[in-house]
Amino acid sequence: MRYDLIVIGRSPSGHHGALAAAKLRKRVAIVDDCAGFEYGANQNRTVPSQAIREAILLLTGFRHRDLFPELFQRRRQITAAQLHSLSNEVTMQAEASASAELSEHGVEAISGSIRFVSPHEVEVRQTSRAVRRLTSDRFLIAVGSKPVRPTWIPFDGQTVVDTDELQKLNQIPRSMIVVGGGVRGLEHAVRRTWS
Repeated sequence: MRYDLIVIGRSPSGHHGALAAAKLRKRVAIVDDCAGFEYGANQNRTVPSQAIREAILLLTGFRHRDLFPELFQRRRQITAAQLHSLSNEVTMQAEASASAELSEHGVEAISGSIRFVSPHEVEVRQTSRAVRRLTSDRFLIAVGSKPVRPTWIPFDGQTVVDTDELQKLNQIPRSMIVVGGGVRGLEHAVRRTWS
């Protein structure tokens, strides 16, 4: 099957790139290596920091603190379990919405392991053991990122954590120092001012 653009990965960049091309009436496929391709199927996914931010805004009543001051005053009583649960819910809703948006614009979603077989052709091995060959002159690789873990930083999963580990903490830190000025680091720093 031939496409004008094949997007590899479902990161926000991949999503936006696929939509931009589809809106230009290009034939687009987006391929992701998660079981069952529907959003939410990959239980090991990282919860986007935007979802955590939205969960905090909902739990604290920050946006409506004038209407619900008692909710905003109880913001320090929010537990990590409540935050994780609502973050997952927000993520699944956002992912379902993104999936619907891609479908509305005619982007074909394909699930499976992908590998290049030539500069213009990829092979997708799907969960059903079927193999598809896709061709295009243009590929957008948007598989996301992971935190850098320099060896000189004593990561311990509790006191010194990376952005992925921060999401797994059993307690919400009352204070923290953010090292690094990447997008996720800045979001976590700004988030601390609301909780």
